[in-house]
Amino acid sequence: MLTQEQGFALSLAVFEVICLVFFAVHFDTANPMNTKISTTASDEVAENPGRHESYYAMYMDVHVMIFVGFGFLMTYLRKYSLSAVSLNFVVAVMSLQWGIIMVTMAHQIGEGDYPTKIIDVPTLINADFAAGAVLISFGAVLGKITPTQLLWMTFFELIFYAINECILVESLHVIDAGGSMVIHTFGAFFGLALTIQIGVPPSHEQTHNTSRYTSDIFAMIGTLFLWMYWPSFNAAVVPADGFRQERAVVNTVLSIAASCASTFAATQVLTRAKKFDMVHLQNATLAGGVAMGATCELAINPASAITIGLMAGCVSVAGYSLASPMLERRLRLSDSAGILNLHGMPGVIGGLACGFTTMAISDEHYGDQVVDIYVARDHRSALLQGGYQILATFVSVGIAVVSGTAVGAFLKSPLFRQQQLKYEDKEWFHIEEASRSYSGATFPISHETGGYNFGSPSPEASCDFVAINTTS
Repeated sequence: MLTQEQGFALSLAVFEVICLVFFAVHFDTANPMNTKISTTASDEVAENPGRHESYYAMYMDVHVMIFVGFGFLMTYLRKYSLSAVSLNFVVAVMSLQWGIIMVTMAHQIGEGDYPTKIIDVPTLINADFAAGAVLISFGAVLGKITPTQLLWMTFFELIFYAINECILVESLHVIDAGGSMVIHTFGAFFGLALTIQIGVPPSHEQTHNTSRYTSDIFAMIGTLFLWMYWPSFNAAVVPADGFRQERAVVNTVLSIAASCASTFAATQVLTRAKKFDMVHLQNATLAGGVAMGATCELAINPASAITIGLMAGCVSVAGYSLASPMLERRLRLSDSAGILNLHGMPGVIGGLACGFTTMAISDEHYGDQVVDIYVARDHRSALLQGGYQILATFVSVGIAVVSGTAVGAFLKSPLFRQQQLKYEDKEWFHIEEASRSYSGATFPISHETGGYNFGSPSPEASCDFVAINTTS
């Protein structure tokens, strides 16, 4: 039998070869040899001279979110930080490639047409969106599955992600520019269904599912990157004409700012110590961006955007404080990073908000652009379109739960070795155990905290925040 290291290397090689074959036979890049592509590209540049520059700027913002924002947000676990940021890296890299293939193929199957696909910047943005869904699911099983299992989770999840996205966009004809339903809701409920199959680690291993002072600081860096670039995430694929992209940016900024404010208020109210909880500040402050994803390009009042953000922030904090502990006790639902509270519930709020907003806003707010925003409005009323938006939210939840359960059962099967040391790096990473010397000064590594022993922290250091548990 293969060792777990050989199993990972083989799985990664097979995964990459599959991607290579698809790229070789079905994809290309724009080049002068293809006259039709060259002419089309020239026409687009002539009509929209800033189009490609705008897409690239948004793409780089989204790229930073995927690799830096999500990567550092995952480093809160005190003994799993190396795994979190490194596995985030490799999963995002494979998701980007496989996401291009799966999303493209799903739409071509839906249209019944299979031309060679030209990879452009919007294609890369959609690939990053697909990677985002996988990284959200990764949060639910953080520290509980092996890298090999994580690779195969990525492989299968993106197949179902592409199917779900195609159904919502091509069949139900709903709008979801920022992915409240397609990315956040799907990724969250897929991960939750999968982690139920994986199970809850024993109580003695749950003690490692905690943070420390330095890991919380690194995680907060990830939060700040995500918070700053979230407007680009929601507006990246929104056309700039008719102020749609501008509305998407403005609405997202207002909503995510409101969720940040409500989080700081709610965390002091709902925590037992009546202090700021870093878990809430690292996650719930972003909930407004998630909830605004589907509604971002609509002509809503600024007060509506702020209201959605306030609601999302409060619901997210309540989820971390009340819902997550109850679900773990009653349903054996071990949600490592709390993705239900950051992505699941705010994503559902976003889908429902988009549905009710669609019903409420008069067509006069859009002039002759109604059909540009809602492609099905040429034969649907506003009320019916709103109903489809709400339906799409629950369709996404349903597909995610069914597919996540199936993939989770597969990963739990005897085909895979299970993670032996939960929430710890040392099963897969080389951790230097000896003391390290810097400029002549030697600091022993603490085996209890996983960091350097500079002395015990002062108990007064946490006067305004929930105390950090630094003991095993």
